Amino acid sequence: MGDLREEYLLNLEALGLASLRVQSAYKGDRIEAAAIETHFGLHAVYDLHEAYFQHQLIRSLREQDDHLEAGGGEVVGALALARGARTHRLVTVAQPGGFGDLPYGMGPYGAGWLWAAHTWEAPVFRRRAQWYDDGVKWRYLHVPLDDAWKWFLDRVPAA
Repeated sequence: MGDLREEYLLNLEALGLASLRVQSAYKGDRIEAAAIETHFGLHAVYDLHEAYFQHQLIRSLREQDDHLEAGGGEVVGALALARGARTHRLVTVAQPGGFGDLPYGMGPYGAGWLWAAHTWEAPVFRRRAQWYDDGVKWRYLHVPLDDAWKWFLDRVPAA
């Protein structure tokens, strides 16, 4: 159990640092850097998601989704979905790619690097896609990362 906790804490720190670096990139108007740091944040969310459910002994997607929904973790599920879509579609975050390539981009309401609308249609992920629409889409990149960080912080595995 100690190794899982240490890995969890390391990924929690990685998520927090990624969010801070996204915010720093915004201030420096370094859009590509913000996208890259968001990429690292998504990986940290995914790793935490996997460690959390391993600790909880919850394996099926449906049971994970029920658990997330009951505990206010919808943003975690949405970001895990976004990370999976990015990874398995092999899109890059090294440069802005617009809504067609990345799950984030310029928003419809003016300037700002925001999470874009998703295009994920698989029925098995319908719930997480709805959570993405409700809690991630059109928000500044760091805000959902911060929400996920807070959720995971409240659920650190016992030593």
